[in-house]
Amino acid sequence: MKKIITFAIILSLFASCGGDMNHSSKNENIALEEQLAILDGDNTPDPNDIKVIRIKTLLGDLSELYSEPQDSIAEWTSKAQGVLHEKGILETNLNILEEMNKSGKIENTPYRDAITLYALIRSSGLK
Repeated sequence: MKKIITFAIILSLFASCGGDMNHSSKNENIALEEQLAILDGDNTPDPNDIKVIRIKTLLGDLSELYSEPQDSIAEWTSKAQGVLHEKGILETNLNILEEMNKSGKIENTPYRDAITLYALIRSSGLK
């Protein structure tokens, strides 16, 4: 019963999460990988920085793996980061993308479901 309640809490946090990327006119000129780097605390990300390049590579790899657009992958990743932060787990988007890439795709599972499962596992103390 506790796991069901925890899962429901995670889903509600995803729905109300303030950590997601807003696609305002301010952000339209900033690449997705730079937006995620900003959410990770880098106020002036350099497109040539190794972290930004790695985020860009991971977005491409996960987009191909899940057959979903990179902006969707970035959006759900930033929401997962926000949910984890609300639960007191400080995690970077880069690390989340790395973990999602390492874990591979669960057959017939969209990225939003896989990242929700990741957030549930991380918030339960498992890794």
